[in-house]
Amino acid sequence: MSSAATFVSTLTQEITAALARDDVESASDSRIRLLVVGQADLAMVCRALAAAVSSHQRLQIADIVLVASQSSVQSLGGLDSGGFRISPISNDELEAAQGCLCCSMRSEIATVLSQLFLKVLRREQPLVRLVVVVTAAGQADPLRQALRHAPFLGQRYRFVGALGA
Repeated sequence: MSSAATFVSTLTQEITAALARDDVESASDSRIRLLVVGQADLAMVCRALAAAVSSHQRLQIADIVLVASQSSVQSLGGLDSGGFRISPISNDELEAAQGCLCCSMRSEIATVLSQLFLKVLRREQPLVRLVVVVTAAGQADPLRQALRHAPFLGQRYRFVGALGA
């Protein structure tokens, strides 16, 4: 098995475990789940998510939105995104933040999350059950802190885990 195939297989298992663990916790919490996948290629994340969703009874590809840097989206080129909705951001803020995204509540990720929620609320977009932030960063703490300290986002999104980050 190649290293890419091994990575996708491992990522699929981690995503499946995160979704299963979250199903137990989400009975009384209706916020949109937010998962960070760090140090990963967008194409591999799409493949791993598709495999994880196929084994998950209550989640479909149409329920998922990926947030990734414009360069990651462009790297897909002609590759199929697997039907996932993708919200590109101009740069990888988690990688650039180096531990301090929480200081900037006006970050592009925060704006994308706010706009996404409002579009779903106005029924301009289908319901979202999971947002996956794909980043080259080695940690997800800046985003976790931003959710904790930005009331609008924290009341609408629930951080469920970080894989590879």
